[in-house]
Amino acid sequence: YDTKSGGMVFYSAEDGLKADSIRAVSEGEGGLIYAGTVDGLSVIDNNGTIRNPEAFSDIAGIRSLTGYEDIVCGVTNGGELFSIKGEELLGILKCDIEGVDYTCVTLGDRNNMLAGTSDRYIDTLYSDGDVPEVKERYDTGDVSYFNNIWYDDENKEFFFCAENGLGAVEENGGIICPL
Repeated sequence: YDTKSGGMVFYSAEDGLKADSIRAVSEGEGGLIYAGTVDGLSVIDNNGTIRNPEAFSDIAGIRSLTGYEDIVCGVTNGGELFSIKGEELLGILKCDIEGVDYTCVTLGDRNNMLAGTSDRYIDTLYSDGDVPEVKERYDTGDVSYFNNIWYDDENKEFFFCAENGLGAVEENGGIICPL
């Protein structure tokens, strides 16, 4: 959508997207738009040119994308978490708990990500331009399989919704669950 002209542009696989089924969209460095599809990740630049970088060839089935400044993070249907900068893949991470996958991701404050899992855990991860590492893990008790996480930058806390409830984690790490 062009805010100046009010015009819209539509993109499809015919135009170069990895697939027509788009599951997530995020904006990254320099206004790049990332379109997460069922078949992979496409990048649309400011001129409307669609690229499918070779560096993203191992990323498919995107279910969640989020971006902050120059870092974009996502989660695949296979439960992997990935982080990218521009057209460079910074890293891919699987949850270190057997049988547990990542289900959603959002960026917290700079270089910190919050990732929900298919179990009752939310991980805080840190990346300094490499593979993200788990910094802290929150156990939300009976609330599990996270669909979305929203970080409140002003209050330094985050809210989550899951298959069987919702809650919040306060700045001091206290868990309010369920809300």
